[in-house]
Amino acid sequence: LQAEVLATYIEQHPDVVNGKQVIELGAGSGLVGMVAALLGTYHLFVIYLEMLNTTHINDDLLNVVVFCDLDIAAGDIFLNSFLFPSITGAQVTITDREEVLDYLNTVVSENLPPPVLQETRVLPLDWTKDYEYINEKYDIILGADIVYIEEVFEDLIKTLVKLCQKQTAIYLSCRIRYERDNYFLSRLEEPFVVDKILYNKEMDVNLYKVIKRL
Repeated sequence: LQAEVLATYIEQHPDVVNGKQVIELGAGSGLVGMVAALLGTYHLFVIYLEMLNTTHINDDLLNVVVFCDLDIAAGDIFLNSFLFPSITGAQVTITDREEVLDYLNTVVSENLPPPVLQETRVLPLDWTKDYEYINEKYDIILGADIVYIEEVFEDLIKTLVKLCQKQTAIYLSCRIRYERDNYFLSRLEEPFVVDKILYNKEMDVNLYKVIKRL
């Protein structure tokens, strides 16, 4: 549910990922990262479809993302790229723990078209130990349903801090089910400014935009 809410938000606001360096944390099935990759590099996909002499853009896109079970306005997304040919592509990094990387690599490679896949990386990232070695900074950080294990809250916050540069925006979707979830948000507010930008009542999911404090 949390991944669907975040992926739908990105679909409705593609400018969030257009031409940005994007990383997804705790990707699971990689849904959010793949949607970000598709929307962030859609002009490349249009070129790819043209090379294949494909005219049914809606159907082809839906074949790629039908597994998402999202109501994505495929035609609008890709047809708009003809009007804005100068948009540059995103580079998306999709991460999770080492033990699920084989599954994640398979899902991503089977569901992204070649030109988008070239701009997408799948990498291991364990918040409890890898944050010390993080050197790359990202424009956009995405996380869906990653706030649930209290023992790693501090490591997650340290990881977010290390991944951020001055203008980085973090988008987190989560359900507030337990007191520990509120505790995480209160801790997150120490190094970051946290704004709730959306609440999906049907799914009981909150979406937060998080910016590092100056």
